[in-house]
Amino acid sequence: MRARGAGGGAAATAGQILPSLRDLLSVEAAYVLYVYSGRFKTVAPFRLIPGDLTVLLLALVAGAVTWGLLAGRLRLPPARPPVLLALLLVEFAGASVFWSSLDPINTDKALRFVLFTGSSFFVACMLGQHPASRARLVRLIALLSVTILVYYLYQRFAVGTTSGSIESGALDRVPEAGTNYVENAEHAWLLFIICLTLAVLGTPGQFLGALAGLGAAGMLLTITGGRGPLLLSVLSVPLLAAGVVAARRDIVRRLGRLAVLLALLAGSGALGYAVLASGSDAEAEQFHTLRRIDAQVSGEATYSMDIRALGRQHAIDQWLRKPLFGWGIGEYTIQEPDLRYPHNLFLEILMETGIVGAALFLGAVAAAVAACRRIALDSRTGWADAALVLVFLTDLGSRMTVQGYLADDRMFFGYMGLIIGCGRARAVPARASHGSMAARADSTAVRP
Repeated sequence: MRARGAGGGAAATAGQILPSLRDLLSVEAAYVLYVYSGRFKTVAPFRLIPGDLTVLLLALVAGAVTWGLLAGRLRLPPARPPVLLALLLVEFAGASVFWSSLDPINTDKALRFVLFTGSSFFVACMLGQHPASRARLVRLIALLSVTILVYYLYQRFAVGTTSGSIESGALDRVPEAGTNYVENAEHAWLLFIICLTLAVLGTPGQFLGALAGLGAAGMLLTITGGRGPLLLSVLSVPLLAAGVVAARRDIVRRLGRLAVLLALLAGSGALGYAVLASGSDAEAEQFHTLRRIDAQVSGEATYSMDIRALGRQHAIDQWLRKPLFGWGIGEYTIQEPDLRYPHNLFLEILMETGIVGAALFLGAVAAAVAACRRIALDSRTGWADAALVLVFLTDLGSRMTVQGYLADDRMFFGYMGLIIGCGRARAVPARASHGSMAARADSTAVRP
């Protein structure tokens, strides 16, 4: 049954956690598969599919979005400054290939950024305008993350395909397993944030289930080897606490839930670490993430971080030589084929597209951060929207420091598009959309 009214979509899905059949057959499902296709398309069964799976899923998303627009269930994002800034960034970065080396690497990166990353942002802007779509996306991201993590556990503990070491930087980088340790850890981070917001902002009946998911995600964050996602998950806790205080709604109850969660996580984590650390060496070595953090802090096995620091310095030095328009998209890989990218999205954009591209990027990011503030201050914000805010802000912190590759950043640009779409929808006065087709679209889940 369709919910009616401007807030009906959000209210109708507030108590729903598990994806339904409608969720699995929706445009949001096609979008989630497309955005995260790189995480599973190397799995053996998907290798049998003729053609590139990402391209096929993009065609599916394009068809579903076209149908949604024609049926009136979707609407194009408004031509507002955040959307225009992102559009100009995509166009400018694509055009920068003409003052690059015109190597196949340049043209490939330009095509992938314009086609894959650009499309991810604009489709996310459309979906982000609908509360039911945002809730559905969060449920589907959680489902996909659980599926990928279960497959990882099967490959690691049942098949035994784990290889590599901390020193070599190849821990759990097993192509046959479909994903590497960083990708597995990132899905544990996504699951952690979703369960965290559900436990704090959800209904009392959802608390225990969210707590179990939070504990499982925390355990996976410690054993996968991805130190960055673990730190981002920790960062999401004070961010959520700040959002609860800013919203000025049920502060005591929500902060109380958060305190209980932290106490249970700390207690169970300390007990688990003590039990396994006192066991065999094989058991103690399961704490891959903690070992990587300890090695980094103690000055051991710092090759990964050291080489990234040199890469970032190279990006700054080269930008100073061509500060206004940069070297052209893909030029960093041409000049540093071993590192391929500086592991800092802002510096990558600055070096390849200059001040012009960096200004467009920072403008869109600033608009998204402002939308995060608007969402946090809205007392109607539910757990799904809060999860999207935390995912974007923590991922932004990662992209601005140690991560990022412009051609493959469709996940980050997708998160930014969802936030901009959500912030724009909340900025529209309710009386302006009451009774309109836009309001009915907001209250109806998008179907293919």
